[in-house]
Amino acid sequence: MAKMNEKARATVILNGQPANATLKEIEASARALNAELRKLTPGSDEFVKKSTQFQDVKKRLGEVRIEINGMASAMSRMADGANKYFQLITMIGGAIVGAGFAIKGLIEGNAELSDSLADIQKTTGLSAAEVKILSSELGKINTRTAKKELLGLACKFW
Repeated sequence: MAKMNEKARATVILNGQPANATLKEIEASARALNAELRKLTPGSDEFVKKSTQFQDVKKRLGEVRIEINGMASAMSRMADGANKYFQLITMIGGAIVGAGFAIKGLIEGNAELSDSLADIQKTTGLSAAEVKILSSELGKINTRTAKKELLGLACKFW
């Protein structure tokens, strides 16, 4: 059996206009009705009938424009919100990365100090408590030399 390919199309007419007409088609209908109204005598039956049709088309045109503007407004509000919160999210992300680097630096610094204290303990034969006291005393010295370098010097001279 062969497949049948049939397309059905229905056009709904509402007040003489297709219900799903495009904005351009609605505007063209409004212009055509306005031109016809200009040729008719005000107050005549034909004028009243066309005037009613014209008002219906204008109403539909207004509805479509409101729908378009509402969509544009919603998109605009969404874009504004995204722009506003993007900066905040970027700042929070930067702060988290900065905190991560700071914590990493503290951990690495602590590890180096711990290694230096262990080296001093091995080299000098001092106990862990004595090495901590030495480190504390070296920290009290008013110098620009880093504590790690002072511990290295102490290790060499012991």
